Amino acid sequence: MQSGFPSQKLYITLVFYIFLFFIMKKLLALLLVGFLGLQSISFAATPAEKKAEQLKVIVKMILDQSKNREKDTKMIKTLFSGCETTCKDPVVKEAVKILNSTFDQDFGAKEEKKTELLTYTLLEVVDGDTIRVKNSEGKEQSTRMIGLDAPESTTMRYGYAECFGKEATNHLKLLLKDTKEIQLETDPTQTATDKYGRLLGYVVAKGVNLNQKMIEDGYGFEYTYNLPYKYQSEFKSAQKTASEKKFGLWSDSACKGERKAIEEKEEKKPEQVAEKVYHRGPKGGCYYFTDKGEKEYVDKGFCG
Repeated sequence: MQSGFPSQKLYITLVFYIFLFFIMKKLLALLLVGFLGLQSISFAATPAEKKAEQLKVIVKMILDQSKNREKDTKMIKTLFSGCETTCKDPVVKEAVKILNSTFDQDFGAKEEKKTELLTYTLLEVVDGDTIRVKNSEGKEQSTRMIGLDAPESTTMRYGYAECFGKEATNHLKLLLKDTKEIQLETDPTQTATDKYGRLLGYVVAKGVNLNQKMIEDGYGFEYTYNLPYKYQSEFKSAQKTASEKKFGLWSDSACKGERKAIEEKEEKKPEQVAEKVYHRGPKGGCYYFTDKGEKEYVDKGFCG
């Protein structure tokens, strides 16, 4: 191995290896290719401190151009942490050790997020995978249950309701019956909220993870959005068992495990003025009234 390796060539070589990793996007490739790149360079001509400063410049240059700084910072830190123990050249080791000692301070690497268990007041069950809650400061928010996708119970999302949608909503209501407070377990592998601003988490009531319970009972599907979540393997296993035992929506007499639209029955219109109804029609209005007083009541926006 030759000494006196030019600084310009050092820059080009290290940048090449690190960018090669970003293209491959594999941690193993990072370690193998990165270590080979570092060990192929001789640092004998200059002190380790100077080489550490050169590495800092390169890392900063890469992170300034990064579209996902937090993720790429962790990847580069992994490279240098591994090199500190596996690189053979003692000067390389010393340079990397110096770099690692102030890495978080220099590049803002954040500590791993931790799971939190937050307490909320339960306001209502919206559908089979969504509830509304209120925090201690009085702020109300919708909460989407991670890893669970229940059939749609209303026409609001797709323009049609789905098989077992209403049953799923009612089952979640049953599981939360007489529950005033729930705990929401956060998942560091997921974002805190979704694109609609809903909280994301695992709803825990009486010590039971209701996200998993809904899947176990056959009232929802396991659902992975973008990244694997904390309880993914448990939820997949719960779905497998529910489907094999034909629970809930997996039953042959229900949906057979299929997501499908259901036709809403059209409400029968009254044939006589004297017939009375106690709910709104499908278009949101009242069909009829039985007397003048009731007509005035209906005209004000109420149904008899």
